[in-house]
Amino acid sequence: MSRSYKYNTYVTDNHGKNLRRRYFKRYYNHSLRNKLKNSDELIQGSEYKKHCDSYTICDYRWYWSEDMAIEDYYKRLEEDEIRGWKWFTNKYPTLESWLKYWRKCVKWK
Repeated sequence: MSRSYKYNTYVTDNHGKNLRRRYFKRYYNHSLRNKLKNSDELIQGSEYKKHCDSYTICDYRWYWSEDMAIEDYYKRLEEDEIRGWKWFTNKYPTLESWLKYWRKCVKWK
């Protein structure tokens, strides 16, 4: 049975499935083929894929603790007041709603 919470509070870029990742992998493989084509190495077929792991191209990971989330909430409230926007205060009217979003993104499995 799995734990009900994640052990580390890291956020990754896995949302959006493969749309952005697929584009970057295609672009990277294209540039790699051109670079190898212009070099003295002879490559045949899909041999260019063995030169590096293309799955680590667009994988981001960063730490986002609860204290950082609270600081972000107050910074975004200030930004809403300064610029006159109301999207953030409409979407997250209380700190508890923002922390629920943080738990959904970071803490819950």
